[in-house]
Amino acid sequence: AIQAKLSRIEQALALGPEACQTLVWQFNQEGVIRTEYASREEQESLEAIERNIQTLIIQRSELSERLGPGSPTIQGLTRRIESWRAYLIEASQDQVTDVGLADDVILTRYMESLSTRMVMLSARIEAEDVLFNDHLAEADRLEILRQRIERVKHDRDYVEGLLNEANKKIVEIDPSGGLTEATRQEGFKFNVLMDATQGEVIWPILPVVLGIGGLLGVLAGFGLGCLVEIADKTFHNPDEIMKQLNLPLIGHIPVISQSKRYIVENSDIDPIICTYHRPKSQVSEAFRAVRTSLYFNTQGRAHQVIQVTSPTPGDGKSTLAANLAVSIAQSGKRVLLVDGDMRRPRQHITFGVTASEGFATVLSGMSNWRDVIFECEEIEGLSIMPCGAKPQNPAELSTSPQVKELIDEMREEYDFVVIDTPPLLAVTDPCPIAARVDGVVLNLRIKKNVRVSAERAVDILRNLGAHCFGLVVNGVGAQTGYGSQYTYGAYRAGYAYNGYGYGYGYGYGYGYGNGKYYDEERPGRRRETQKIEAQPQSSGGPELPG
Repeated sequence: AIQAKLSRIEQALALGPEACQTLVWQFNQEGVIRTEYASREEQESLEAIERNIQTLIIQRSELSERLGPGSPTIQGLTRRIESWRAYLIEASQDQVTDVGLADDVILTRYMESLSTRMVMLSARIEAEDVLFNDHLAEADRLEILRQRIERVKHDRDYVEGLLNEANKKIVEIDPSGGLTEATRQEGFKFNVLMDATQGEVIWPILPVVLGIGGLLGVLAGFGLGCLVEIADKTFHNPDEIMKQLNLPLIGHIPVISQSKRYIVENSDIDPIICTYHRPKSQVSEAFRAVRTSLYFNTQGRAHQVIQVTSPTPGDGKSTLAANLAVSIAQSGKRVLLVDGDMRRPRQHITFGVTASEGFATVLSGMSNWRDVIFECEEIEGLSIMPCGAKPQNPAELSTSPQVKELIDEMREEYDFVVIDTPPLLAVTDPCPIAARVDGVVLNLRIKKNVRVSAERAVDILRNLGAHCFGLVVNGVGAQTGYGSQYTYGAYRAGYAYNGYGYGYGYGYGYGYGNGKYYDEERPGRRRETQKIEAQPQSSGGPELPG
């Protein structure tokens, strides 16, 4: 407002006497200035106010040296000084000018008084700012004190809680109050609410605990049994095999123990052919049981051409094929054993045959199949077709049209044809042959995860439309006694691993656990057939080892 008045005065002074006269008249009408003399009482009152302000300023300075600037007394004096200054400014607003002065002089004096008033107001503002900052600092200090008070109250409540808890404990220890009277302290009071009675045990209750523990134990055992059953991927008994695979079980082959192996003198046939070297043994009887099952379980179908295979390497399918062919030949039939395993052939080593031509060269069109047949001199009625040189494309040869033509011609010449092929899950070579033979004998060994591989192999045969004669379980625990009495009530995975080192395919380069049936043959030493003198047989049955 003062700045606006100063601007009006400056404009009037710049415009000339008429503008000054007009502005003076306007200020007089507005009551801003008066042109008559002020009374003597008014002047004395203003002078008294000024003297009072000076006295308060001197008093505040003296007290500041003793009490400090933050003292409430100093702050009260500061507020009184500021209030008197404000009143003096308001009283000086109406300036009294001498009568008869020129308008421009009147405006000039009034402008000077306004400037002085502005200076005083600025000083007052600065004083108020200082006071405001002091109040802020005091408010911060009060907030800190309030927080300290809250913490002290919290500590007090905590201590009171501890005291109450201590009082309860004392009452529990001495309900009669004798201890309390002896150790009473100021501020504590104890009251016995009621006399203590005989307590009762509410927990633990032994029958309930035993019942709950027994129930939890049963549930835990049942759950653990379910987990073991789900995780178990092997077979435990014959009924389980037939139920899972939906195939008949045509034979069990016991473990061939090394102590029970001896060969005919000067024989080239491998000792693993127990049907030739030990015809009265339990194992030989087991192979003859498989032969009998094939004779009388034909279901009205032709069964001259029989393929022997297994789900995985190391199941003993080559040993089964060789002993099955020998047992059929011993019954008076003309049998042809074909080594159809073009990956890792074995039958030429088993029967001591050396030939560079065989099944593989016949399929490739390089040989006639009758030219690669070898008659077994030691076993009447048994003929051998070795694999010959291993080809580079065994899978393609197995799918060639010559396979069907070869099987048809061999069926006309022989009573039975036994074809040894690779495992179903290792390579695809046995699949085309399985679709063209009369039936398939699936050989498996009880081992870890055998159920998964057996189910997969059976699914493959069914998808091919092949007729599966049945299953032969290899490596069942043998029992000492007459004939083919051997245990098969409970299979044990891994039991057969304690048998002879090269039995059922072990030790020939693709035993169980190798898993690389399709790899190239690794170099190694050729095992020489050991000739062991034949042991005499008694008339009462097979001689058993001591």
